[in-house]
Amino acid sequence: MAESEAVFREDLGLGGQLSRATVHPDNVWALKGLYDCLVARNETHEVISVKQRLDLANARADKAAGAPCFCAQAAM
Repeated sequence: MAESEAVFREDLGLGGQLSRATVHPDNVWALKGLYDCLVARNETHEVISVKQRLDLANARADKAAGAPCFCAQAAM
């Protein structure tokens, strides 16, 4: 789970390892994945702001992300 969380953070530009040109701060898939990771480990502070960002990203999306990747969402 920690590795998944790190990957989602990197994609969102929160990890500090990727260049600015390669991050996706409003990626609905990565936000959903990070949110799921935070919920799974019972994080209570950061989960609030991530949920707000996820809700905004879902509102802009054609379809709300129900999973952290399209292939998983299709299987649901």
